[in-house]
Amino acid sequence: MTHGGAEQELRVHLALERRTLTLWHRPGTTLYFFSVCLVRMIGQCLAWSLSHPVMLFVIAPAAVAFGSAKWAGKAPEQLQSVEVWARYVIWWVGLGVLSSIGLGTGMQSGILFLFPHILKVCLAAEACGHTNFRLHGDVWYSQEPFHCGDTPRGVPTFGDMFQKVALTSMLWGVGTAIGEVPPYLLSYQTAAAGKAHSELMAGAGSGGYGSSDDAGLEIAEQTE
Repeated sequence: MTHGGAEQELRVHLALERRTLTLWHRPGTTLYFFSVCLVRMIGQCLAWSLSHPVMLFVIAPAAVAFGSAKWAGKAPEQLQSVEVWARYVIWWVGLGVLSSIGLGTGMQSGILFLFPHILKVCLAAEACGHTNFRLHGDVWYSQEPFHCGDTPRGVPTFGDMFQKVALTSMLWGVGTAIGEVPPYLLSYQTAAAGKAHSELMAGAGSGGYGSSDDAGLEIAEQTE
């Protein structure tokens, strides 16, 4: 048997093995391949993130400068303001990501967090008579209420309240867009794997494999 024939036979055998590779029938093997895939994906994501120009020339220098200034005790009020804004951005962008990917639960963080936040802002604006209050207390690590302050009362308009919640809504929307990227990449890679192994399906002669099976086959071949 030629080398090409032996390789084709092995690939067909692995494809047939893939049909029984389920959590119900072979939990240990399934979890093993899942762990291999997960570790590989995490490593690839970390390598891509650490080598990205934004990380090298923006985030890393900014983090070093922030850490140095904080260690030296320079401009504590400004640094605290930066921390508060960073937590606020991470909170709402993260909620947007969770709303998009759902983690298999169908979680809609807009209904659970964003819409109640908008309602709280509107109620606070009506109670205070203005929108000149800070929003940064409405995050996971703080239950601090909105403080009206010493601003004279008035009649806040729809435009005032819209401007007050616009940034938060945009951050959440950016998170939902980011959360759509991983499913797209997975679908793209699965489709690419299915196209690359189309000849394998013809060799197997079953015609019953989908593109997700092809992607799992690729992982199985690399871990044999």
